[in-house]
Amino acid sequence: MIHSKFNLQGKYSLITGASGLLGEQHAIALLMLNSNVILTDIAFKKLIFLKKKLIKSFPEKKILIFKMDVTKEKSIKKTAKDLKKKKIKKKNMKKKKKKK
Repeated sequence: MIHSKFNLQGKYSLITGASGLLGEQHAIALLMLNSNVILTDIAFKKLIFLKKKLIKSFPEKKILIFKMDVTKEKSIKKTAKDLKKKKIKKKNMKKKKKKK
């Protein structure tokens, strides 16, 4: 079973473009693997709706939302600053391993 291969308990996974179809599916998959999620998108109203939807299925998980435009450095820096305020450190973020 895939759940036994990954331990994301206590980790945060950041998803950009989260209000789109693939973003929602990625969030569900990560929540199923016990990760908390940080959802970002420029469509903040859609993020609010998505968070409410996900909380119904995963009430025990932390689901954070931020308006962020990945094409704007200022927006990315603001989100990083906001994450620091919430005491979310890079060490708690799940990093993808690079293939060799």
